[in-house]
Amino acid sequence: MTTWAVVASGPSLTREDVDKAASLWPVATVNASFRMCPGASICYGYDPEFWDHYGPEAFEVCSGAEFWTANRDAAHAHNLKLVPSDKGAGLHPEPGHITLSTNSGYQALHLVATLGATWVVLLGYDFQYSGVGRIGMPTTRPGSSNPPGCETGSAAACGLPG
Repeated sequence: MTTWAVVASGPSLTREDVDKAASLWPVATVNASFRMCPGASICYGYDPEFWDHYGPEAFEVCSGAEFWTANRDAAHAHNLKLVPSDKGAGLHPEPGHITLSTNSGYQALHLVATLGATWVVLLGYDFQYSGVGRIGMPTTRPGSSNPPGCETGSAAACGLPG
């Protein structure tokens, strides 16, 4: 069994949880959450605009990481590893491929699954679009709100050891 932690930028994200996860498992970060985990194994971002703006900082902060995207333009422009992808949701039927769904957090989760993760601890996945995450990445999408039944929870609920 291989466990990974995937770190997003939701308001529940804490340095303490990230540090604990990083001491136990490989970590993949989503977008600017790389700032919370300089020892990340993988930094993932889809949008070329993200890499244009944050790429130089990510390359410096996480110099030992692999940098991944599913966007061909971003991969070419920034010399990133490209995971093959298709539109859709759910796990891609072809090994080594991901489906894009609607966001980078989903894509990063799918990426670590394609790389062999059998358990994944999610940190900062708050399933909301209501402001700015802990590390300054906008989480608001115009016209969006939390799906019914989704609440912001503690990262400790992900099962991190005490």
